[in-house]
Amino acid sequence: MSKKFDIAKFRDSLEIPDLEEKKAKYVVVNEELQVCLGLPGIPLGDITEIYGDSDTGKSTLVFHAAAQAQKQGIFPVVIIKEKKHRQARTELMGFDPKNAIVHTTCQSLEDIFEFVDKIVAKVNKGH
Repeated sequence: MSKKFDIAKFRDSLEIPDLEEKKAKYVVVNEELQVCLGLPGIPLGDITEIYGDSDTGKSTLVFHAAAQAQKQGIFPVVIIKEKKHRQARTELMGFDPKNAIVHTTCQSLEDIFEFVDKIVAKVNKGH
């Protein structure tokens, strides 16, 4: 007789506290992007992944959002895996690389999560 997996019991064993849902905040982007996203912008406090075929505007979207974040007093952290962006172009879009973290050496999701963990740990320590 095989043992049946009890998902409810497993969830309870994780002892995850019920948290109050936080009020959503966004990096507000232009109206056209708001319509495409169905949101007022890119959610803050979350990891947002932008993916798609090559040369479809992923980096342009990321750096537009990062420039908008900077205009709103938000310090952006950008992780780029496909290294096809040109810094001169991002600066023309209004992005200031000196007022952001742009990381381009991650090769896998594990690398990305490790990098994000480092940033979170430093922020939690008050750096």
